[in-house]
Amino acid sequence: MFSRLYRAGVPVEAHFFQNGIHGTGFALGDPILGQWTNLLHNWLLVGGFLTSKQQVALSGIVKLDGVPLVKGMVILMPVNDAEAPPVIVYINNTGIGELGRFLVSKNQGPVEGKYKVEVRQDATRWVSNSREPFMITMMDKQSKGSLTDADKKEWSEYLRNRDLSPSIYKQRIYARKHPNDKGDYIVDIKENREVLIEVFSK
Repeated sequence: MFSRLYRAGVPVEAHFFQNGIHGTGFALGDPILGQWTNLLHNWLLVGGFLTSKQQVALSGIVKLDGVPLVKGMVILMPVNDAEAPPVIVYINNTGIGELGRFLVSKNQGPVEGKYKVEVRQDATRWVSNSREPFMITMMDKQSKGSLTDADKKEWSEYLRNRDLSPSIYKQRIYARKHPNDKGDYIVDIKENREVLIEVFSK
């Protein structure tokens, strides 16, 4: 059923629990199975099923200390509207677009209104094959069947010498635009208006 709904483009989510029996109902008191009602509520909330307002697409850019966020996420929580969907934006900087730029589709987007911002920095360095010129060249040659033995040797050496060590050991969280700000960082989201989300570490 899940696969058929997914293939048909229907919003669907599935959770499989290791233990349990048929007919548990709400599974009240069960610390594991009893979570299914919360999971359902989250799915309904994020999908915009609990609000009468229309969800909108959202685009923008995320910056930390004036430069695009390398890798992390932005969490947008509605202010004073418990039925509005929260929005999670993942920043991976893959692809050919501008660094730090994001686009959230309408079916996963917010409704118009005020949202509290939290920026989470997951890495200070992020290796993306889709942005690295050497990798692009080699993958293009490979797909065209024109990769030579010399190319393979050079590619192998390049891969061996890449620095893939962790670039951050503790996720950094920014809930205010500036560290000394007294209040939360709030953005006002409007349809067809791009947002600049910018936080500072000092």
